[in-house]
Amino acid sequence: MKKVFLCMFFLFCYAPLAFSGEKISGYTCEWAPYTTVKWSGGLNGEGVFSEISREAFKRSGYDLQITYMDWKDALKGAEEGQHAIIVAASKKPEREAFMYYSEPVLDVDYVLFTVKHKDAAIKDFADLKNYKIGIESGYSYIDIFKENGLASNLVYFKETEEKIKALLDGDVDFIPGNAFSALFFAKYIYEKTMHKVDFKISRGKPYYVCISKKSKDSKILLEAFNKGLAQIQADGTLGTMRMEFEHLLSY
Repeated sequence: MKKVFLCMFFLFCYAPLAFSGEKISGYTCEWAPYTTVKWSGGLNGEGVFSEISREAFKRSGYDLQITYMDWKDALKGAEEGQHAIIVAASKKPEREAFMYYSEPVLDVDYVLFTVKHKDAAIKDFADLKNYKIGIESGYSYIDIFKENGLASNLVYFKETEEKIKALLDGDVDFIPGNAFSALFFAKYIYEKTMHKVDFKISRGKPYYVCISKKSKDSKILLEAFNKGLAQIQADGTLGTMRMEFEHLLSY
């Protein structure tokens, strides 16, 4: 019943109204609960980041249509000028070479989760040397583990679901992840409980909407998004969307 109620609540609150703005295309990957169509049934539309991006562009007269695909393909399309807009990207020097970054949209903390070692005292990376750590390929936190001498402890998975299932099944000891994504899968997909470790891998990493520098309207789109984002910050819409998203995962 809880999941049915949540689905109805968020569909009611965020059911899109008719809007006839200029259609523009954005690209991203499945990153529940931030950007997703696969798990959008009980969420704020297609995830809080997707919906914030839509609302910000809408305020500037654009109707953002988002395509979900492999992340590397999304970025390659932006680099080649085929994908004008990338939704929910972190900042990296190699990406700044071919994309403009918006103002920060959301900050994401990366933490550790466990099932069978909830009482383990993890205060530093050195405390993880005797444990298997499940990670998802392509994330920047992989380098953090390697830099701290934990390369041989890493067990790689292709998708978030696989990584979390391995933790819940006891195949790995810990997994890193952003708090909301990990809690979403554990609570609402697998209906099991994970324990958050009081140790942050990284703090407050900002994520952005990016515009391909090869897009003919790149500066216009960037200005339009930033203008819309400022409006929803000023009138409280952004804060409300964030609060309702956090409330969803606080059960």
